[in-house]
Amino acid sequence: MSSVTRALAASRAKALAIEREAPDYLRDTLGDRPLAPAARQRWHQAVWAVQEYRERYGVDDQAQALGVRPTAGPQRADYDVTARVVERAIGQQLAVERGLELRPVTGRSLRR
Repeated sequence: MSSVTRALAASRAKALAIEREAPDYLRDTLGDRPLAPAARQRWHQAVWAVQEYRERYGVDDQAQALGVRPTAGPQRADYDVTARVVERAIGQQLAVERGLELRPVTGRSLRR
């Protein structure tokens, strides 16, 4: 197994463990795991995206899933992309109500 494959597997395993534990920042942002398959898949994608963002940028805010929106740079672009993944999972109105600052995405995505 390559180091990239191991890292991806470890990241997903951690996200799955976090789904089971459902820390406050995830529960408060994403709500409970949906029962409907399509909604559940979007929810899982949002959990993985949030965890990847938190790990990449060292976010340890226990109240907000993504922490405070950065003011500039690549981290802000990644925040915006991750916020959109969450928005797709829970809807725009809930995303805003739950503290995400949504901005238009400019085509940038999380770097691998």
